[in-house]
Amino acid sequence: MKNIVLAIIYTLLLFSSCQTDKGKIKSIQNLNIIVDSFQIKINPNCLPLYYTSYVATIDGNEIFIGYNNQLHSFDLFNLDEGNFVKQILLEHRGPNGIPNIGKFVACEDRIMVKANPYYAVLDFNGVVLNKIKPIDLFLEQNIRNYTLGRGISMSNTNTLCYDCTNELLVIPVYPTLLQNDPGYYESSFMALIDLEKLSLKIIDLPYPEIFRTGKFYGNLDRPNFILKNDSIIFNYRNSSKIYIYVLKSGKTIIFNILSSNSKNESDPISYESLSDIKKIIRHEGTSLQFHPVKYDPHQNLYYRVHNARAEKGKMLMSAKSYLTIINDDFDKISEYVLPGSFFPVSNISSKGILFQKKESYISDFNTITYYIISLREEES
Repeated sequence: MKNIVLAIIYTLLLFSSCQTDKGKIKSIQNLNIIVDSFQIKINPNCLPLYYTSYVATIDGNEIFIGYNNQLHSFDLFNLDEGNFVKQILLEHRGPNGIPNIGKFVACEDRIMVKANPYYAVLDFNGVVLNKIKPIDLFLEQNIRNYTLGRGISMSNTNTLCYDCTNELLVIPVYPTLLQNDPGYYESSFMALIDLEKLSLKIIDLPYPEIFRTGKFYGNLDRPNFILKNDSIIFNYRNSSKIYIYVLKSGKTIIFNILSSNSKNESDPISYESLSDIKKIIRHEGTSLQFHPVKYDPHQNLYYRVHNARAEKGKMLMSAKSYLTIINDDFDKISEYVLPGSFFPVSNISSKGILFQKKESYISDFNTITYYIISLREEES
């Protein structure tokens, strides 16, 4: 790959430094945040920005996979060699039909997609290998008090939680109540699906306390999940808090990873807004928002991007974005102000955390511009 724009080094002198025996970063002193940029040439059928994307290791190469909503395809790019690989055209109907792509996760030999009203497993030729319909599992277990969807959301930061190794899927579930019903936030919000056993379990855990105090946050109450070892790590868009649910014990651990640059809780709206979809969408599109927590297995770190509240009359993508770096003990290591050109949806690669160039900054529509943020100790 060829660095073509910048390599900016920020030396942070914020915390005392230490390393684990395995060399993993625990805290910062004289630690450099390196921002590298590179481009990949694209053909006219590709996009200069992919709103839904994922990075996977396939045949030893790191591959950026973007969903092309104009052609209903997956477009693959080799990040190691810096070139376009292939385009997988998807069918809308028939045995291999995928009517829509909400979000997806790529493994080495398959792609798991959310395609309402089901989840589908595809190979890298677009052939559907399996379809999972959680509603069928609901009916088999006579689960009547939960549903799989709730209204319109405009977020493109939500993630799909799929464990490629253990064939486990964590999905959000929604009570069959209105959000202003006292019982709504006393109910559960997630289910675990074992794809090998084709079993579904509603996790017996109510919404966090922030939702049970009479405040209403509209669509910002939708969680995002990570499966790691025997735990589900999750967070919500309205709060800086991160939760760890331990599957074996049923205990929940809470960490409040505070931002130094913004508020740490979104502003609520009134319950009267429930009947006004425009107000709900406007609140979602302008509020302070914490994006899904991402785990980096290469550095044993977690990353969280969040947007400040949008300025009056503007939407969220114009607001300032921040990257928080968190160690495996869930201590905050650092917080970095992202440049305005960064599209604030990230992917994890072996080289660091990967961003694309924001659409409003694109001048050359024949290339994709990537930014990679990585951490390196300053050499003495």
